[in-house]
Amino acid sequence: MDDINPAKDNVKYVESAIDLTLQELPLPEELRHLDRAAIHALDKKVTKRLDMTLLPVVVLLFLLNILDRNNIANAKTVGLPKTLHITNEQYNNCLMIFYVGCKHSIFIRRF
Repeated sequence: MDDINPAKDNVKYVESAIDLTLQELPLPEELRHLDRAAIHALDKKVTKRLDMTLLPVVVLLFLLNILDRNNIANAKTVGLPKTLHITNEQYNNCLMIFYVGCKHSIFIRRF
C-alpha cells in the first residue's frame, strides 16, 4: 500500500477551519467608510438580489431536468434503444447525465 499512496511532505493537516470575522477581511476602498450595520444591510440587499435573480432560473432548470428524465424513461418503453441502435449500457450513460444535476443540488443543500 505504501507504493500506491506515497507520503506527501508538502501537505499540512488542518485541525479546524479558521473563522474570519468582518474586521479581519480586507474591504474594498468603496466600502471602507461604512460601519458594521451599513455593511450588514448591504450584504442582505445583495443576497436578496442574487436570490431573486438566480432562484427562478435554478427552479426552471430543475423542472426541465425532471421533465427530461421522465421523457427519456417514457421513450425507452416505446422503443428508443431499438430506434437509435444503442445498448442498455449506452442508454444508462445517457440517463446518468440527467441525474448529475440532481446529485449536485443535494450536495449544495447540505452546506
